[in-house]
Amino acid sequence: MVPKGGSEDNRNDSAAAKVAREARPDGETSPKQPPPRSQDLRPALTGVRGVAACVVAVFHMNYWFYAGGWDPYGPGIVLATMFRAGYLGVDLFFALSGYVIASAYLEAFRRPSLGTYTQFMIRRFARVWPLHVATMLLYVGAPACRAPGDLLGNLLMVQAWGLIGHITCNEPSWSISCEWFAYLAFPGLAWLLLRSERRWAALAIAAAGLGGLGALTWMSRDNSLDVTFSMGLARAACGFTIGAALCRGFSGVRPHVAFDACGVLLIAVIGGLAMAGASDLLVAGLFGPLVLCIALAAGPLRAVLGAPPVVWLGEISYSLYLWHHFLIDTLKSLGATITTPAAVGLVLCLIIGAAAMSRRWIEQPARVGLIALLTGWRHRLAGS
Repeated sequence: MVPKGGSEDNRNDSAAAKVAREARPDGETSPKQPPPRSQDLRPALTGVRGVAACVVAVFHMNYWFYAGGWDPYGPGIVLATMFRAGYLGVDLFFALSGYVIASAYLEAFRRPSLGTYTQFMIRRFARVWPLHVATMLLYVGAPACRAPGDLLGNLLMVQAWGLIGHITCNEPSWSISCEWFAYLAFPGLAWLLLRSERRWAALAIAAAGLGGLGALTWMSRDNSLDVTFSMGLARAACGFTIGAALCRGFSGVRPHVAFDACGVLLIAVIGGLAMAGASDLLVAGLFGPLVLCIALAAGPLRAVLGAPPVVWLGEISYSLYLWHHFLIDTLKSLGATITTPAAVGLVLCLIIGAAAMSRRWIEQPARVGLIALLTGWRHRLAGS
């Protein structure tokens, strides 16, 4: 039996319940919840997560090709592009996360309350923290995961907030730290986005996010967005803001097959720019519009990205993202030699298999249990 507080607490719980019923960024709903209202669009966005996670995983396999002095274009133009610029898959994650978090939670913060914010943060914390810590523990004792500050920073998910001057523990987890910051700051962004009902206001905020990415590219040593522990927080904030602002700016727009055509065109342009070695800003700057087109697609693009195998890949994408680097490091330590596209595919299948088991046996049970635990604590505190 859940204890009840006073009338204000009941109103807060009602707002929190609304938050809890909304769609999840990974395309899931929590147990015993009805399907999300935007279920017809959600699978395609979930599928994009899976594709982006695979691109980042392949990027981290470039060690074998470059360490062996291989021709960068020897494995083919597509793999070569992922080896060289696959880190931009993280920027797609940030734009996608901003869009989906805004679509799911923005209206809940129109009249914010402590209950709304608390339940939102409980769900987001339970989503990212357990698996992050589980994979972090695999690196404890390693040079980059030995100092007390490194361990504490990772436990608090602040390791990429400019407090630690190097990559720590599980290398890809720097972006989880930045994502956590975006969740904490989301009510402020929501307030800004909800101040005006005019579309141009939201688009101006998206443009500001794009300008921030431009400034970040200009400030980096090689005009690259491949920044992590140093300026990764700004990188994430800009991408997240672009995605959230586009969601707000196009709220109420109905899905249409025209968005499928625009999405396919953007995929072709992004791929061409990446293959040509274009500026990171040109490539990453198109991720927000791409996410928008996929979200509003109503034809073949939605069908392809929403196909069950692609959606399943998206559902395991968080585990895939956090496990891939450890598995690649393990293969390196065992002296494995991966120098053909077929071998890359085999390693990717290994990572996908491990991610599927991780999601089934670690990620989901830990998330559900932590939500129940923290929500119970919240109700007990509210009732005391």
